[in-house]
Amino acid sequence: MIDRPFGPSPLHVGIVGAGMISDVHVRGLRRIPGVSVVGIADADRRRAQAKGQALGIPGVFSSARDLLREAAPQVVHVLTPPFTHGDTCVELLEAGAHVYVEKPMAMALADCDRMIAAADRTGRALCVGHCTVFDPLVQRALALVEGGELGEVVHATAVYCFDTKRIPGYRNKSWYRQLPGGFVEDLAAHPAALLLRVLGPASDIRAVRDARRDDSGVSGVTAVVSAARGTGTLVVSLDARPEDVSLEVRCTRGTVAVNLTTMAMTVQRERGLPKKVAHGLRSMESAAQIVGQTMGSTAQVLMGRRDTTKGIHSLIHAFYEALRGGRRPPVDGRAGREAVALLRTIWPESESPVGRPGRRVLRAAASGRDHVPRAEPPLRALVTGATGFIGTHLVRALADRGVQVRALARTEARGARLLRRDIEVVVGDFADPEVIDGLATDIDVIFHLASVMTGPGDDFERVDIDGSRRLIEEAKRAGARRIVFTSTMGAYALGDLRDGARVTEEMIDVPERVGHYSRAKLLIERMLMEAHDAGALEAVIVRPGLVFGPGLSPYLTHLPHLGSLRGDRYVVFGDGEVPLQLTYVENTVDALWLCATRADAAGQTFTIIDEELPTQREFVRRLAELTGRPLRVTAIPRPIAYALGLGVETAARLTKRKPPTTRRLLLGKTTKLAFDCSRAARVLGWRPAVSWEEGLRRAVVWANEEGTHNGAGRHVPAVMATR
Repeated sequence: MIDRPFGPSPLHVGIVGAGMISDVHVRGLRRIPGVSVVGIADADRRRAQAKGQALGIPGVFSSARDLLREAAPQVVHVLTPPFTHGDTCVELLEAGAHVYVEKPMAMALADCDRMIAAADRTGRALCVGHCTVFDPLVQRALALVEGGELGEVVHATAVYCFDTKRIPGYRNKSWYRQLPGGFVEDLAAHPAALLLRVLGPASDIRAVRDARRDDSGVSGVTAVVSAARGTGTLVVSLDARPEDVSLEVRCTRGTVAVNLTTMAMTVQRERGLPKKVAHGLRSMESAAQIVGQTMGSTAQVLMGRRDTTKGIHSLIHAFYEALRGGRRPPVDGRAGREAVALLRTIWPESESPVGRPGRRVLRAAASGRDHVPRAEPPLRALVTGATGFIGTHLVRALADRGVQVRALARTEARGARLLRRDIEVVVGDFADPEVIDGLATDIDVIFHLASVMTGPGDDFERVDIDGSRRLIEEAKRAGARRIVFTSTMGAYALGDLRDGARVTEEMIDVPERVGHYSRAKLLIERMLMEAHDAGALEAVIVRPGLVFGPGLSPYLTHLPHLGSLRGDRYVVFGDGEVPLQLTYVENTVDALWLCATRADAAGQTFTIIDEELPTQREFVRRLAELTGRPLRVTAIPRPIAYALGLGVETAARLTKRKPPTTRRLLLGKTTKLAFDCSRAARVLGWRPAVSWEEGLRRAVVWANEEGTHNGAGRHVPAVMATR
């Protein structure tokens, strides 16, 4: 029982966390009579404002504490990442609010225990959002099993196969990487809750993780569970197809199977018939059940009577019924803790992130390495995007110069490659506000390289633009002296220029005419210069050319300006004589260092491109000599490039989509331009120390030693390059 149950009077509800799931919760709450959503809070107030406006929520706040103080909700839904649940829920419960918290209940069992104790101490309800247990079909299946109609439970199988391509961005949300099992662990909370509901507390768990890994963690896991009422199997996969969220319970007198993806349930009972007759009858019975339920579910969905949220709305409704009746919540804290205990057996707490919420800190162990001479005066630098191509070279060069480096790495595996004395690696997502908070403490100079490379516009808005805005505010708070920002040549209005034009730093494009990547860079440049002009910090913009060198394939398949490599042929736009605006990576790093240390660089923008550049044909010819591969160039004339661009624009206009390229951009790739780097020479004293030919030779040597492949999958021949 809970203290002071609510009667029929209106309930004021608050939301903490303005992510995607908040829409589902608010829709479910508005279906319950007498419930009013009075406020929404998020650490990112801009996101809370946008969600509040979209959902018609009157109160917008930056924290749960502000929500409590200003809106005084009686019930609060906590929809934030799991590592925040412990502190947030305890604060809310002790303030007198009932709490619904999304699954998993917490990351650590100690946090689960604190939440349970707070609920017991205050007499407030704590409901954990294991929604699949309350899907209507699952509830029907559980009623059959728990009523004994199918006999005793023998084995249960709970499956969650998810297609990450169906909902872009799901897998790459920053907080998933704070879970030891990543996105797979978050999904595993659903089948874990189903198994525990059917089988009771687990006594033994054996798990095998999918060996296929990427930066988001494992691709799947299978666990065998022994429990009080039988055995069970948990299966989660990001690769298995088709999508499947299901529960099957095998009992001594029958089997019930629920598929939440197709919204169908089948029941097979033991029958005293000959085996072949029983098998045939079973097939006919299953088919009839599936057809009938499919038709019924479709009709209910069309009439708005079917819970299509995999039980979220049903669980919310049951929670509020329990509140009004003074009963225990449908999934209480102890049930939530059992699920976390199962997950922690698969992914032990020893694998959990350490340090502050949202990020981890890695440091190299002390060793007897040679002394590194200190820079004069000593610098403390932060590098975002530290594990990217330029970032990796920059971090090592800074450490070699005696700079104390704090490097932001997206994953622990990549960050570990940077570890050495005087390099502190912070593991976290640049888009996560929790990661940025405090990141610039005790930092003199910030080298800002973090960026999305490809994807929809929303990704660039969320990561590049919003992340950079938070970084600028953090730099101002911490008193960082200067931000050196790595922008792009795409900032220039190259599509408006003709052959022979000399490009200066002032010839920039407008954000509305360029792609997502260049648009984000231009907007960040603008934000930085506004902060500089206001005297909040010093800003320096660097626009490097096409950066190459060891660490990237010498075939430069990442640079469309060179052309598309097909077999041994580069297909280029124009006549093949367009100069390649290359910048060797060490030359780029030298320029970034000068931008950080030269006083006169503050408030300036610099083009950084090497000298005596090759044309497309010259580069391919030299690459062929170095690799022993018969490379050649096939040129696409300007008129054809124009026609292709026109066709793409027309198709995009007809489909009402943004074109991936345009006539202007394609023609820009055919224009023979010269870039003016005199400002960098005059103000910074920068001159490229490594020629493009030597840089290419080093890249080929690196590729031979590393055994890299080109973009077409062919292995780089092990031919030692010569001068």
